[in-house]
Amino acid sequence: MKNMTDTSLITIERLTIYACNYLEIHESDLAAFPSLSTLEIRYGSLGYISPRALCGSISLSFLDFYVDAIADNVTSPYPEAFIGNTCNNDQTLAAGNLHSGETFLPMLQEMSLSNFQFSEPIPENAFQNLLHLQILHLSFISFSSNETFMSLDVLSNLESLQIHHPTSYINLDLFFGNVLPKLQNLKRLWLLETNIKTLSSVRDVFSNNPLIEEISFFWNKLSFIHELTFRNLSNLRSLDLAVNKNLTSLQHDILRGLNNLEELILKDCSLKSLNEVDFSDVTSLKTLSAEKNDITEIPNIFSNFPEQEVVLSRIQTIKLQSNNIKCVKLFTFSNLAHLSEIDLSLNLISSVDDKAFYNLENIESINLAGNRLAVISPKSLFNLQGLYLLDLKDNMLTYFPTFPCNVNSRPGLNGLPSIRVLTDLRRNNLQCDCSMFEFLYHFIAFGFTEGCSLPSLYDREKYWPGVHYLVNQRFHQAELLCNNPRGFFYIEDILNEPSLFLSDISNTSYFSCPRGCRCIRACQESVNIVSCRNQSFTDIPSDLDESTEILLLQNNRIESIPKSSLDIVPNLQYLNLHDNRVNHIEKGSLDQLLDVDLSDNRLTELPRGTMMSLSLKNLNFSKNDISSLYASSFAGLPFLEILDLSHNEITVFPSGLFDNLTKLTSVFIGGNPLNCTCDMLYLSKWYRQASFKPNGTRPDTDFGQIECVPFANGTQLSKWIDDHETSCLSVSEEPVVVTGSNSALVSVLLIIITILTVVFITTLVIYRYHLEFSVMVYARTGFRCFQISREDESSKDFDAFISFSNQDNDFVLNDILPRLENHSPPWKLCIHHRDFAVGESIATNILNAIERSKRTIIILSTQFLESEWCSYEFRAAHSQALRERSQKILLVMFNDVDKSTLDKELKAYISTNTYLRTDDTMFWSKLKYALPEPINSTEESTRSVNTTIV
Repeated sequence: MKNMTDTSLITIERLTIYACNYLEIHESDLAAFPSLSTLEIRYGSLGYISPRALCGSISLSFLDFYVDAIADNVTSPYPEAFIGNTCNNDQTLAAGNLHSGETFLPMLQEMSLSNFQFSEPIPENAFQNLLHLQILHLSFISFSSNETFMSLDVLSNLESLQIHHPTSYINLDLFFGNVLPKLQNLKRLWLLETNIKTLSSVRDVFSNNPLIEEISFFWNKLSFIHELTFRNLSNLRSLDLAVNKNLTSLQHDILRGLNNLEELILKDCSLKSLNEVDFSDVTSLKTLSAEKNDITEIPNIFSNFPEQEVVLSRIQTIKLQSNNIKCVKLFTFSNLAHLSEIDLSLNLISSVDDKAFYNLENIESINLAGNRLAVISPKSLFNLQGLYLLDLKDNMLTYFPTFPCNVNSRPGLNGLPSIRVLTDLRRNNLQCDCSMFEFLYHFIAFGFTEGCSLPSLYDREKYWPGVHYLVNQRFHQAELLCNNPRGFFYIEDILNEPSLFLSDISNTSYFSCPRGCRCIRACQESVNIVSCRNQSFTDIPSDLDESTEILLLQNNRIESIPKSSLDIVPNLQYLNLHDNRVNHIEKGSLDQLLDVDLSDNRLTELPRGTMMSLSLKNLNFSKNDISSLYASSFAGLPFLEILDLSHNEITVFPSGLFDNLTKLTSVFIGGNPLNCTCDMLYLSKWYRQASFKPNGTRPDTDFGQIECVPFANGTQLSKWIDDHETSCLSVSEEPVVVTGSNSALVSVLLIIITILTVVFITTLVIYRYHLEFSVMVYARTGFRCFQISREDESSKDFDAFISFSNQDNDFVLNDILPRLENHSPPWKLCIHHRDFAVGESIATNILNAIERSKRTIIILSTQFLESEWCSYEFRAAHSQALRERSQKILLVMFNDVDKSTLDKELKAYISTNTYLRTDDTMFWSKLKYALPEPINSTEESTRSVNTTIV
């Protein structure tokens, strides 16, 4: 204060000294502040304070003195400066403009003394000169004796008294009996942490305090309170009994006469019930806080009906969290026009009855978090016009709740209420099944048509408008998880990929699932799937549900397909019998189907009339032992689109075999010992006749990769077809052998043979290590050896489609995508949850992704092999590669994959094609080299040379 002028000090009204160590206040220090009305000394330590330090502070009205410590050299008792006995002398009177007989600190109205640790307690005369004091707070203070308490009775003008955690014992009976009756102007009494154990002997203790408005016995040891303790305190507005751990019950009439009580705090006690308490007089109550008790039942005081006495009709806030409540019954909370908040979180609630929350027109928040709710009745919340937040997190809910329409709500835009209901459903057991799909897809994606009615497609009861806003706005959608037979998914992801919605219907009453099988419903397509893979079945199950539409029987031991075996499933569309032992198909057994997979079985022939179906579109007979075909084998399949006869024992196709297949778009015959003789002339003529194709193009085939037998020079079937339109080589003719005896000719032949041998060995070495050589050159220079760009790939939308199991998300999202999409230039990749079209079926999305991508990267892991859809993606990609006559597939194999567990199709593929292993030190370089030039790349395609690689 050395730089302050006397004039500036005179006008100062408030002085705060904060965190000052070894503070010293001398007699004249405060005399220079005649206008000082507020003095705050907080924290720090006290070194010295003069007994006359406050004698001249006649304008002081507020004194707050809080110290952390007292200096070691200070041994004085309670400061005389706060008592004022030394101020009544002629010198002080003259300096402070006091007249003889006036009190010490005549303007002081509020004083707060906290955390004193003097050598002696507060003396008995501490308050005798503070007769105008109205507010007194004493925290962590020692009293010299009970007489010190008695000295408080001189404060006749006191309106607020707070005693918090005294450090010495005080006789509260003396206080209640002798001191409190004399404080007739008292309005607020707070006795906090004063070790009060009982008020059993106290009756009408506040009879001389008619003005009292607030009473707090916070954090004591009360175990009993007499029912007359608070009798007829008509001005009492707040009663705080919180944190009295020994308080297990309240007397019946403890609230009698408290007509103006607005706040009742019973937090953190050990109350077991409130039903024994009479609340009939507390009609002005606005807040009831009874959290953290042992209450097992909600008291019947929150329901207001004309035929019963009005109880708590003005209640606004009810806090009953952290109790042992197990249910919310009918009309528990009803017809309370002012109620805005209900907190029932952290209880044991497992059921909420119909109309449990009824006609609460101003309710804003209902908190049911942390309970055991598995379902909420649609009628449990009725006519809640103002509801803003519904907290249901940490329960056991399996579905989004749906509530009745608020018929009295004022409509906002589009006929919906203007208030949005935010519903918190984090950490519940939500199910991504068909019910969830129906709700999210139709109610959230499309919303409501008018008011709170549903789209006309769903003729159901009206729903509460808040359901429209269940896309959570309080937290990120990604925090909401749901699960189904394929694992856990984020709500955000399944909204973008509806195919993830599956329901396990194996144990339901409405669907008969065969023993040993798993039954699932695909929600988007409304298709029932029965999976009986790897069960060692010898026959098709006879107890199939008639609504089965897809039947998966791979890897069993079934030998025949009787017609009667599928009569029980009239709605069946897809049958998969891959890797069984089928050697006989009874006529008419497959007529009702759309798609049949009989690959990897033991069929040897396809007799006439085996299949006569107007619906069959996809037929797979690959990897059988078929050697005999007849001209009419497929005559009854006019709508067949895809036919796979690859890897059989077929040598020739009889004339007329494909004549009736006018809808055929793909045919695969590779892997058969075909004889390119006159007997194959029919195939040549049929292949040239493309008029049955709407766009005039030939069917997709694998002819370009098939070599004829018995020609040793490797004649390709496609070339033979192109060269033999009307004439062909007789099957009896053999290649002509050139001979001679001239020695010169022999020498020439030897030289030629030697040169060819060297060329062959050199070519073999280059072929064996061309991949490593090409990858090293590309990694260092960006130059692509042994690759050419395909002109037909220029129109593709993606460089690669990545096929992977959801369990391999981390590898794809954290490794592959950053390395390839952040490459310069970047590759454009297609992945399921990001690029699949919403609303399309899984199969359509897969086929579109493969068709629109230059390559398909298969992430082959143990989880991939266990997934039906992943296997479907591989087969689709393989078929596409065969149709395009290209090495379209890039196979990436994890090192933990056991090749012996692969199915025959995968084994055959990896035995004839190069694949990449993730534990290869050159894995990333090889992967980047095997990919095509990025779509956005500006590099010239002429930098590549002949020969492709995979």
